[in-house]
Amino acid sequence: MIIQEYIKEFLLEDIHKTQETVLKLDELDGMNTPYEMMRFLGKNFKRLGKGSSRFVYEVFEDAVIKFGFNQAGIFQNRNEIENSQHEKEIFPRIIRESGDGFGTWILVERVIPFNSRRESRNIFRLYEGISWQEYLDYLYNIVAIQNNNLSVEEIDEMWREIEEVERKSNLARRIHRLVDSGFVNVGDLTTLTHYGVIKGRRQVVILDYGYDDKLKQQYWKKDFQDKKKKWRVGQYIHENVELSKNRL
Repeated sequence: MIIQEYIKEFLLEDIHKTQETVLKLDELDGMNTPYEMMRFLGKNFKRLGKGSSRFVYEVFEDAVIKFGFNQAGIFQNRNEIENSQHEKEIFPRIIRESGDGFGTWILVERVIPFNSRRESRNIFRLYEGISWQEYLDYLYNIVAIQNNNLSVEEIDEMWREIEEVERKSNLARRIHRLVDSGFVNVGDLTTLTHYGVIKGRRQVVILDYGYDDKLKQQYWKKDFQDKKKKWRVGQYIHENVELSKNRL
């Protein structure tokens, strides 16, 4: 979706302010260095949060900029651009991306994130037809089958449970395809706050999904080796699912 279509659909109530913001985005696109961009964003937009590799700024009421302030953050942005083309229903729409071709920043639909309270779990059940616990069990089954250390009977039972969940949940059906193709990391999917909803859409979406296995191994594995810590992706995913299940 191009920026003009987004404006027409969502922002006609305050078109003057919107035009000013679009001009600011054009100005941002003309900058040459990440430091220059970061200063400009901080001066012109409200910062909503900071992760390990990205800042998030409020640009419109219904849209935010994710700015990658290091190589990992830019890589995450690139992944989000590519992933959003595969399963558009469960990802926020990418409205605009930086003109440098690297994905230094992306303008995306704003997601209202879930929290750890009962209300978020209730919304998840209402929209997806399954409980959060059922969804965690579903992810656990996928990982367990991928590890390939189960009996035939155990695998058959897990497949029956997987198929039952996928009959009920649109999110689960689409997530399975992405996990099998390696586009998303299962460990990150076990955290409720990584999901949310978008105004006007009756669908649970993934809030932060650019962090895939390739990125994990390229950046985080090195960090852990530098600190003399062990890092094994398969073990991490398995333990992370178990940990999330035990917290419920």
